[in-house]
Amino acid sequence: MGELVAKLKASAVAAVVMSGCHTWFLRRHCHHVTILMYHGFFEENRADGLEQYGSRWCGIGDFKGQLDYLRCHTHVIPFEQLVEHYQTGTALPDNAVVITMDDGYASNYRLAYPLLKQRGIPACIFVSSRFVEHREFLWPDRLEYSVWKTDSDELEIIIDDESLRYPLGDEQSKIEAVEAIKLQVKDLCHRDRMTLISQIEDKTGQTLSDQGETPVLLEPLRWNEIGDMIENSLISIGSHTVRHPNLTTCTDEQLRDELVSSKALIAQKTGKACSLFCYPGGTYDGRVKRFTKEAGYHCAVAIGGAFEKKGETDLFELKRVGVARGMRVYGFIGRLLR
Repeated sequence: MGELVAKLKASAVAAVVMSGCHTWFLRRHCHHVTILMYHGFFEENRADGLEQYGSRWCGIGDFKGQLDYLRCHTHVIPFEQLVEHYQTGTALPDNAVVITMDDGYASNYRLAYPLLKQRGIPACIFVSSRFVEHREFLWPDRLEYSVWKTDSDELEIIIDDESLRYPLGDEQSKIEAVEAIKLQVKDLCHRDRMTLISQIEDKTGQTLSDQGETPVLLEPLRWNEIGDMIENSLISIGSHTVRHPNLTTCTDEQLRDELVSSKALIAQKTGKACSLFCYPGGTYDGRVKRFTKEAGYHCAVAIGGAFEKKGETDLFELKRVGVARGMRVYGFIGRLLR
């Protein structure tokens, strides 16, 4: 049923685009700002199946089509220009769009950046500093890799003294298991979450490690690649914490470290002040917002799939629209028009 609804929606959007009516919808939304959220990218003709384990991966062919649509029908602006608008009231162009990428994957540089540079389109990359500095892989990547690579037919884990079993007999079962486990661990504190991920790696016999061969999809950026991107001012770098924890579960000391240490390292490595922040998993509360402001950031983005209106907004609750894997141009336009 869900697949049928998606196809019907795509067909409806296609009809709107082919009729030219999408430009009317864009004019209706001209006083809104859309902040798009990407993560990593992959080459469709070299996909190995790992990209199926998370909707956050975007095919580079799809991304190219999305950029071309944005260039023709919107105004993509630097994130700093959006912040300045909300701080000082400086004017924004109609149909303003901001492109963001989370985590700091190497594909941001190796696949996405050449397309952005060719078109003169700006973007902001939020990096988890330990991921880039020490190649300490993020927990979703470790989970996905472990389940993807295992030959086990079943996985049993213990959460809060409850035994949970997940069949892993085929590819679809593995994908469903990963999604179910993500929901189970998203509210855990960082220590408990990483303990569980290590437990899963022990059970599957598969560990994503810098000592082995890392899938291209999961490779982190290198500082020299980041330096190359920020040279021409098209790309800005923001913080996505040190370790990518659920910030609402951190103690005050841990929270301060995640905010301040990542900010300082990015500034040291890039030679530019780091003033943009992204909440891991889009999770925050009043305490997290207060600490983020006190750390010296100018804004923070979450998720939520909503437009931001020009004029006034809470700079520490900026909502974004996620771009999912397999989203062709018509589906992408539908996200912009909704």
